[in-house]
Amino acid sequence: MSTAISAEFVQSELGKISSPEKARHHQRYFKTGPGEYGEGDIFIGVDVPKMRTLAKKVYSDFSLLETAVLMKSPIHEHRQTALFILVEKYNAARRKCLPKRDVLPADELLKEAAREKKEIVSLYFDHLRYINNWDLVDCSASYIIGEWFLETDPETLGAETLKNLSESNDLWAQRVSVMTTHAFIRNGIFQPTLNLCAYFLPAKHDLIHKCTGWMLREVGKKDKETLISFLEEHSTEMPRTMLRYSIEKLTASEKAKYMKK
Repeated sequence: MSTAISAEFVQSELGKISSPEKARHHQRYFKTGPGEYGEGDIFIGVDVPKMRTLAKKVYSDFSLLETAVLMKSPIHEHRQTALFILVEKYNAARRKCLPKRDVLPADELLKEAAREKKEIVSLYFDHLRYINNWDLVDCSASYIIGEWFLETDPETLGAETLKNLSESNDLWAQRVSVMTTHAFIRNGIFQPTLNLCAYFLPAKHDLIHKCTGWMLREVGKKDKETLISFLEEHSTEMPRTMLRYSIEKLTASEKAKYMKK
């Protein structure tokens, strides 16, 4: 595509592929009722693969300014498509830094890519309050924030930022802190995840239990001994959901051992 695309265009395209039946299902599934974690969120009923396809189609001609407009929409799928667009933009900026036919990119191209990535990360943090459900966090945090810290802060991996997020009173900021570390796990770095999982042992919300257990399972898929070591130290105090998620890939006897504890 060769012309600039507006947020209104993307919203219109999403409207064309929406489904009232799916919207009703999503309203229930994502707990949008009074007192529930997604209270007041609005769905129009668009499947994730369709949002991803649209994001891939438009991202190169979609400005960050228009992305910010889309991020502020009260409609869930508008915000999620904006996040898919941000991920596509971040990946495109990363590709600029890769050698082509063994030729390193020019300094100017590297500077341009660095500026683009920084702007994407800034937009993400500036609009964090709109990333307010678990699927929005999970589809974006590690692919933008996690990759950013791996590249720009290899020594501490954004430890101070993750600490601030984890200590926030906001459930979604807390989940961002955990899910960001999925990028580290993919690169064989486990300690930030283990630190956060230990910190969240007293957490009350099931959505924190689920994501910490999930990330521990991902650690175990990379390095089973590291997971076992964490379980040996903490399994007796882990919330049941966190424990159950973390041991999902272990043997039946190993599962029984830790569940019995």
